[in-house]
Amino acid sequence: MKKTVKEYTAEKVAEAIKNKSQDQVPGAGDGTTTVVETEDSKNADISKAFFKALATNQGMGEAQKKIREQYKAKAQTIGTPDEGGVLVPLTVDANIRTQLEYISPIRQIARVISNAPARLQLPSADGGNAYWVAEAALIPETEVKFAVKELVPEKLASRIKGITLEFLQDAAINPSAQALLENQLAQKAALVENQAFANGDGADKPFGFRSSAVTPLTLAQAGAALAWSDLLALQFKLPTAYRNQGVYVMSSAALAKVIGLKDTAGRPLYINSITESGANTLLGRPVYIVDEIPTTGTTPNFVTEVWYGVFSDYVIGDRLGTTFDLGTSGDDFDRAVYTLRMLKRVGGVPTSNNFAKLTGVTLA
Repeated sequence: MKKTVKEYTAEKVAEAIKNKSQDQVPGAGDGTTTVVETEDSKNADISKAFFKALATNQGMGEAQKKIREQYKAKAQTIGTPDEGGVLVPLTVDANIRTQLEYISPIRQIARVISNAPARLQLPSADGGNAYWVAEAALIPETEVKFAVKELVPEKLASRIKGITLEFLQDAAINPSAQALLENQLAQKAALVENQAFANGDGADKPFGFRSSAVTPLTLAQAGAALAWSDLLALQFKLPTAYRNQGVYVMSSAALAKVIGLKDTAGRPLYINSITESGANTLLGRPVYIVDEIPTTGTTPNFVTEVWYGVFSDYVIGDRLGTTFDLGTSGDDFDRAVYTLRMLKRVGGVPTSNNFAKLTGVTLA
């Protein structure tokens, strides 16, 4: 029996609708469900397996195998197995470093190498000349000396006491619990890092910008009290080529004295940012608070420093491969809790002398 045009058209439309619905529903064509594993879901599963193994002490070997494959896939350098601890998932390592950057003001203004090798030779240009040359005359060579600064990531340990197995089990299935743990470890590490980035002497720790690795241009506060002219003079201590790359760095105590200062026209020198992510400014340049800059002297004659410099010339190196250790210390065993220790490697070194320091800043 022949089909009418109307019947034929209706049949084709129904067939097209059926085919379309099968295309849109995973597995609709063969009665099975197709699940596509994304990179995010794979990373989440690896993190879940890691925290579960950490809590139960089972399955860590398989978890470590997958974690090392993560690092290898991203061409990331990791430490050697004999450094102790178990390697954390790549996403956990990245989350901790993100938290460190958020907490640490120096990380926000320094140049950070996120996949640093065990040792890295950094050139630091400290000289050179340029010449006017007559036509057809011999062109002298411009001599530039490169002093080598070595960046060596040192071992930094951070501990959290009183961790329960129940919490670790929650971290395996609850991203919020995992984020809380990462944040607490990062906070503890950041406080130690900040101290070293400012004052470290290079002995098993980074060189700080206040260390012997920097020879800053120096001037002293001119009068009995801090004035806007002191801060302007500090900025102009740097050569023109570097001045517009500089930022102010000071302690909260110094900032308290700066906030009320005005120029000769009565305009405030310190301006709050209109956005949460933007930096506050002083004389048009960004200001960052580093409370590791010390206050010296005796009451009531306390003094501190204010710095202005090209802090992108301070290089921080993070060696990937953060590790966790879970153990007991003190009365942990009696209280059925554990101590979680994080080990990571970080280095820091200034690569230039493009810094100026205002000394004798009075706080009275």
